[in-house]
Amino acid sequence: MVAAISIRQRTRTKKHAEQTIRKSKYSPKTQEKPQQKTEKTKNSMTDSQCVQPDTNICFIGLGSNLDNPVLQIKTALQHLHGSTETKILKCSSAYQSKPLGPQDQNDFINAVVLIETRLNPLQLLKMLQGIEDRQGRIRNVQRWGPRSIDLDLLLFNKDTLYLPSLTLPHPELENRAFVLLPLAEIAPELILASQKKVSVLAENCSQDGIIKLQQILW
Repeated sequence: MVAAISIRQRTRTKKHAEQTIRKSKYSPKTQEKPQQKTEKTKNSMTDSQCVQPDTNICFIGLGSNLDNPVLQIKTALQHLHGSTETKILKCSSAYQSKPLGPQDQNDFINAVVLIETRLNPLQLLKMLQGIEDRQGRIRNVQRWGPRSIDLDLLLFNKDTLYLPSLTLPHPELENRAFVLLPLAEIAPELILASQKKVSVLAENCSQDGIIKLQQILW
């Protein structure tokens, strides 16, 4: 009888010890580790917010009315795609349009290209200007005058930017049929900052003097 009581007491003591061990896992002291993990995660998230996404989605308008305009646009596209920092995703057809400025110049050939890039807006702008220079673009001669190549940054993700050297979205984007028509061809469902759909803007704009060509640009 005494032996049986002794066994029961040892069993109770063992169960009590196990309960004590299990309870100790949730003591305030052992809760510090999950808190440390949470704090580390917060710090990682904060750090990641300082890093730009790997790629940005951009639309670029191309135009030319000098020195074989179609070839000029094709060459600019090759420069864009040949860079390690940019990649062409889509390209519109070529469109022929009357010049905005003086009418005693050749018609323009226009297109819009969708690219992805690791560059920020100002870096991309610098790259585009570099391509223009390589293709013989002469600046500050005549506003809306003839040019070998013109590369306009139209949209950069959904960013808005107001700087002396760059405004995003392009301030004349919604007013130019020679931009809206090729843009609607490759991104008809795109919604602009004004909450207007590109395809609707293209349908409602004046298309006088604009001809869609059969030239394959890309």
